[in-house]
Amino acid sequence: MAEKNAAADWRAARCGWVAAFTGDPSSTGANEATGTGYARVAVTWSVASSGIARPASDISIPIPGGQTITGVGFFSASTGGTFRGYVPLPTPREFPAGSTRYLSVLAANIGITESLSPTAG
Repeated sequence: MAEKNAAADWRAARCGWVAAFTGDPSSTGANEATGTGYARVAVTWSVASSGIARPASDISIPIPGGQTITGVGFFSASTGGTFRGYVPLPTPREFPAGSTRYLSVLAANIGITESLSPTAG
């Protein structure tokens, strides 16, 4: 298990930013949310346990109104960077038009494994 934990920690360290998506990002990170107020959010990872690294705390992503979010993913940078993977939401979440609201991602519900497979739950 120590090797799986070390590998998960290494992979998580390459996924420093969390993004929201309005559709399937494919392998490129396409369909990332946009609009005034939206930005990727930096994530700090806890030390892996049982082969899974999880965020050290819950994540709150600003989402401008008028979008439906289908999942969250990981990038290596706050803008541009390398797309590292995606976790779909169990049910897409609609954000009504108007002011910016926040998508909360609970740290216990997301993680990175040694094979860079983002996990949910």
